Amino acid sequence: MVVDGIVVAVSGEKNLTGKIIVHIGLPKTATTTLQSDFFPVFVNDFIEYWGVCQPRGKRGQSNAYFNFYRAVDTGLRVGEVRKELELKIAQGKTVIFSEEMITVSSTTSSTWREKLKNLGNILKGLQYDIVVTVRDPIPALFSYYVELHRDNYSHGEEFMDRALSDEVMEIFHYRKLTEKLVEFFDYNNIHIFKFEDLILNNMESLGRLISSDYREGDIVLKDLNRKKKNESFVYVKRKINVPLIVLIFLNKLRLLENGSFYSFKSTKIERPSKEDVQKLKVILSNETLALKEYFGISYE
Repeated sequence: MVVDGIVVAVSGEKNLTGKIIVHIGLPKTATTTLQSDFFPVFVNDFIEYWGVCQPRGKRGQSNAYFNFYRAVDTGLRVGEVRKELELKIAQGKTVIFSEEMITVSSTTSSTWREKLKNLGNILKGLQYDIVVTVRDPIPALFSYYVELHRDNYSHGEEFMDRALSDEVMEIFHYRKLTEKLVEFFDYNNIHIFKFEDLILNNMESLGRLISSDYREGDIVLKDLNRKKKNESFVYVKRKINVPLIVLIFLNKLRLLENGSFYSFKSTKIERPSKEDVQKLKVILSNETLALKEYFGISYE
């Protein structure tokens, strides 16, 4: 049941069958908000949250989080994580794990495809649900490009080049993503939710996947990632790489944002033109159609 917006266990209430709920992103689809204001609210005697604690850089993650994500990222110690999950399921508990980095390729570790495969190996044979949040691919691609630019990973490439050719961006080429999802996970255990619905606080379907007691409006989300913008540009502060000792000092002075130090001066990034947007829609139309073919979700 829900009391004052908090999901709590009723006396004597217990899930007859535990399960694992893994939210894998995508990035730029209200993930931070879900990790801050939604998933943790469900915690009670029978529901545990192992996911990212927001603000990510200012709150320590649990050992359970690190063990789970390390296995996903590296493919190592999968058996140990499975045993822990099996124990939770046997106890009738639900474990929620949320980390959008599962669908983010890294130059220092694994690609998003490799991480999904590792996750599939962890969950195979267990009771689980995969939660994927998606977004209209054109604004999603641009928002992700802005984030990469902010974090100095853009390397000067133009938006159109990255949107169409960068492996990192292929998570928003939805046929490529969908084919990997159905390859590594049971189709019936994959649940797709639209960002456009979540930001309107249409949360009932996702909430009831976690708890049968959830009712529409029990939890109201807020926007945690607003950026200064206008019709033509988005304004962002560039991430500045500084030594760890400096970061510790800045953290004590409360000058860090999400655990990183950003320039005080904003830079502007030009939005794609109408011509570029139309070109992307045409090129990605078959990719986007996969969401409708597999899951009945349309972006037309």
